[in-house]
Amino acid sequence: MALYRVFILLISLAVITHAGYINGDCQLLYQNGTPLQYIDWLYDLFLQPAIADISPVNTEIAIFKAVNIMGIVNHYSKYIDVELRNGSLILSLKKAFSMFEEMEENPALKLNVNFRCNEGSAGILMHWNVEDTNNHNPKFVIGASENFTFTLPLPFPPGIPLSCTTGIVVAATDVDFSTSALYFSFVEDHGLIVTGAWRAGRTYYPNITTNSYITEEADITLKVTDNGEPPRSTLATVHIRAHPTLSMKKHHHG
Repeated sequence: MALYRVFILLISLAVITHAGYINGDCQLLYQNGTPLQYIDWLYDLFLQPAIADISPVNTEIAIFKAVNIMGIVNHYSKYIDVELRNGSLILSLKKAFSMFEEMEENPALKLNVNFRCNEGSAGILMHWNVEDTNNHNPKFVIGASENFTFTLPLPFPPGIPLSCTTGIVVAATDVDFSTSALYFSFVEDHGLIVTGAWRAGRTYYPNITTNSYITEEADITLKVTDNGEPPRSTLATVHIRAHPTLSMKKHHHG
């Protein structure tokens, strides 16, 4: 029973662990004059509205009236600047926010600030959601190239998945947080179809399969489209080339 009580106590202590504290007379007031409550300092403060991911550098995301705050001891955020100016605490976006979607996995911002009060000290942890806009095109990825070459013994039969037989991996990614699917399709009909795609993180891999005999070399346009609003697309070229020794001579050049 004693061990059980110790276990429960440890769980309780873990639950009430927090990043903020107030051991002084610091106060922060919203623009309408309403002060932050003790619980706002003690536990994470979630602020509205959400921040648009296309917000430019120096956008002010929050302004508080600062009372009995003599200075900022330190603050921690890759994306938010903190300034005490004319009795106000002003929070604005750094230049680094322009790369937020490329660098982060979750659409949320966090800021930890510690203050020197008139008497004592205080610290607070603030959070914002980041509102995604579909402002990026999907991007094909394979090394440094957006072109994919499949070298096949021509004629090549239908019903064969090319990635399994050639080792060439076709992939695309999209950094927009709201993108939950990428759709692949061929612009021209030249014996290739996409039978689906699988996903690993933000990268999508189409299953490219032959649906008829391929008898000639060709350059085929592959299109990838995201499911954003409005949808955005990118094109790449898939090259079909005849294997120099395994193809029948009439099916390749040279």
